[in-house]
Amino acid sequence: MMNKKADFIYFIFLFIIPISSAISMSVSPYKEINTYPVKLISPDASIYDPQFSEMAFFCKTWGYLKYHSSFQNSFEYFDKYVIENINSPADFTTSLTDNLIDEAFLRQMEERQPKQYADTAHHKIVYDPSWMKNSRFGNDFENRLKQYTSYKTKAQKGVDKYVSDLPQDVFFTNTSLDSYNEKCLLIFKLWNIVEYFYPHKWNMDADWSQSLEEAITALNNHVDIDFIIQRMVAQMNDSHVVLLDLDYQKWYYGDGIFKKFPFYLELIGNQIYFSNQLEIDSLGKYQGKKVTYYNNMKATDIIDSLATMVSASNENGLCYLIESSLNQAINHPALGDSIIKLKFENGTEAHFARVSASFQTVSPTKSSYLPEDTLFSREIGYLNITKRIKLQKKIRKYKDTKAIILDLRGYPQINGFEIPKLFSKDPKTVAQFYHNSSNNPGNYIQGSEVTYFETGFFRAFVNLIFRGINTGLFPMRIFDYEGEIIVLIDENAISYSETIGMILQAYVPNLTFVGRNTAGANGNVLEVDLPGNYKFQFTNLDFRYPDNSHIQGEGIVPDVFIKKEVGYSKKETDPILEAALGIAMEN
Repeated sequence: MMNKKADFIYFIFLFIIPISSAISMSVSPYKEINTYPVKLISPDASIYDPQFSEMAFFCKTWGYLKYHSSFQNSFEYFDKYVIENINSPADFTTSLTDNLIDEAFLRQMEERQPKQYADTAHHKIVYDPSWMKNSRFGNDFENRLKQYTSYKTKAQKGVDKYVSDLPQDVFFTNTSLDSYNEKCLLIFKLWNIVEYFYPHKWNMDADWSQSLEEAITALNNHVDIDFIIQRMVAQMNDSHVVLLDLDYQKWYYGDGIFKKFPFYLELIGNQIYFSNQLEIDSLGKYQGKKVTYYNNMKATDIIDSLATMVSASNENGLCYLIESSLNQAINHPALGDSIIKLKFENGTEAHFARVSASFQTVSPTKSSYLPEDTLFSREIGYLNITKRIKLQKKIRKYKDTKAIILDLRGYPQINGFEIPKLFSKDPKTVAQFYHNSSNNPGNYIQGSEVTYFETGFFRAFVNLIFRGINTGLFPMRIFDYEGEIIVLIDENAISYSETIGMILQAYVPNLTFVGRNTAGANGNVLEVDLPGNYKFQFTNLDFRYPDNSHIQGEGIVPDVFIKKEVGYSKKETDPILEAALGIAMEN
């Protein structure tokens, strides 16, 4: 049985992946970390067995054949091959891999030579084929492997042709993960899906092939399978990553009404601070104090442990993810603590009991505190575009102001297609993208440039019917605004929020971003089912700026950076908005 400290760390670990806005640290993922409920083992020379190398080679061969073969029911066949032929590390032999290739070839419904691609400006190869040059199977292994694959499409024919879907890849998802073969299947499937369908391995801190070897080493040294796969996806450095098992999904998305503790723990750098979030008078004396121990656990140890479990795109999100995970975990009723003891830097100790609250109020975004729109000092308009507003109508209210502030610190509820024709008569390039080749996984093809500028009679007709005459057949009046438009951003702006930011960058001439870098995860996501009833989601589309520079990883960089300071979580404190108001008044 795990001790209280280990159980607490494990509980917080469950929150890491769903709350995706941080960076995976450059730490070897299987070193010993004593605060975890299991000991993670480093795959050094004294531990690494040559059999594990054969296991990794089998995994790569299996995945290449599975996702590039065209015969009917190929997904089920390859998964069954693992379940029926593997019971221990000793089963991974040269003959096992050779038989897999031969059986796959016999099941092919058609043969043709694969189309060869080169890595160019219009095409990107995102997987590593170097492992195919393996002399153990003869000098012609690479050619032999490729001629057995026909690259026929497995992409789902749906609304979005730029997302690689795997609708048939659902076999053995309802497994208990009690047996060795089921655990192997989970690791193999996860590794190969990332290998062929994730375009941003360049943003990883670790080599993905080495991550496979480390995962195999951990499995064969009896490390908990849940930790292994969490550590694998943590190395993706993708803020879109979500990894949830079925039981956790039911538990996490409950009714959300419970008793929470009357404080919020803020993370500044690698230090935890107390915030009197609910404005309780008796707790005012603790406001802004540094927390050194949580229930006898050292605060910095908790942070260091959680940091190695994070999958996210940039450094700005690291504090946010750990902070959100920590606060949601300690407040959720499943943890069971009715009393929490905090020790502060000056040696003071205090005990806290729960009070009634809503789960959604544990770590709200700043924009959630603010109204849809308001006027500051009669000269500065404010629009909260994370709420459902009619942008075209609302923004024209402030045509005579000095500046308009758009709050993008959260997920926007506006239609991005409304923005271009507000500010321009002509289309402008917002982004370019690469999408996964549906009949050659691992190869990304450049798509057309994206403008978000609606044209054509049919689109105009739809606009007329559903959005009104102002955006229909008659041209929209340009919002000829001479003032400055200031956009508020922080780590809560992710995905579509970043798309809105890119549209504004392309079309608005006098634009200033104030705050902190956005999450750095933009582009359509791929959702897949994994053994053990896991739901896995990650960025599948390579979405870039027109000059080919990445938004993935870095995010939108503010023109004016506002450092996070102690007390920012309180409702009445908003240094980003205050800075924007100051800039607006100066201009």
